[in-house]
Amino acid sequence: MSEAISKIIPIILLVSLGYLIQRHRWATDDQMGKIRLGIIMLALPAVLFTTFMRMELKKEQALVTALFFLIMCLAFVAGRLVSRPMKKYGDLVPFMCTGMTFGVLGIPLYAAVYGVENLGQVSQFAIGHESFIWFIYVTMLKKDFNGEPFGIKTMGNFIRSPLILSILAGVAANMLGVDELCRHNAIFKGISHTLDSLGGLTTPLIFIVTGYGIQLERAYVKPAVKLLLIRYAVLFSVAYLVKFLIMDRVIGEVTPLYNRAFFTYMILPPPYSSAIFISLYSTPENTYVTNNVLVLSTVMAVTVMSLAALVVPL
Repeated sequence: MSEAISKIIPIILLVSLGYLIQRHRWATDDQMGKIRLGIIMLALPAVLFTTFMRMELKKEQALVTALFFLIMCLAFVAGRLVSRPMKKYGDLVPFMCTGMTFGVLGIPLYAAVYGVENLGQVSQFAIGHESFIWFIYVTMLKKDFNGEPFGIKTMGNFIRSPLILSILAGVAANMLGVDELCRHNAIFKGISHTLDSLGGLTTPLIFIVTGYGIQLERAYVKPAVKLLLIRYAVLFSVAYLVKFLIMDRVIGEVTPLYNRAFFTYMILPPPYSSAIFISLYSTPENTYVTNNVLVLSTVMAVTVMSLAALVVPL
């Protein structure tokens, strides 16, 4: 219990610090935006590269990737079906029912509660998730709100994504035995330590940025809560059905850390990028509701993961 509490306290304090920075205007939105960009472009890729470079690669992971992609697609389709009878905000439902803020929140949350050394458990779902986000989620979002079809640019954005590049580079380094070289060669060991130091910035900075973004539009809290409840109902039902019936049999050994990694994914907010695209292509009202969903689900994710660390033994 004491170890769990010691892991939760930094999360609470760092998120609170970010909120204080916002409330007292100790930093501007532009400054925090640049910090967020630095995290996405440098710190997160460093974490993912080293994680995939050091993790044990298994052939079952290819099937896990495909199955997680399937889960995301099924949740999107289920969201479409649920949204049909809805007269208001129905167009938002499919995009609120699937996709996660994996890099910006999932990695630091899992690392803070269960340890950086276990990031491979949660990262094994990353390729399937990111493939869905770039090829299905973003494409359908642009199509629904702007009439923009799938194009070569979508493929280019996927290939140029820092998260995808770092994962592919990490897998390549793993297959080439670079991690072993890092242990015996001074230069490579120094580079490895540099990447570890850079990745070490990720967790505290992200929690501060997360706290900074906690700001609700009161008029849109009620519809946001409704959408969030629909998200949990659809996503958990679809995801755990596929997990229990297929995925658990594919991976063979179902470990506690694997189960916690899967749950961490399910409790995460929708992609933060959804608010950007909706603000560009949809109405201001839809933007306000989406922002509220992201804020509420972020607070929920941090709270639930903190409680999970207390209830479930590490």
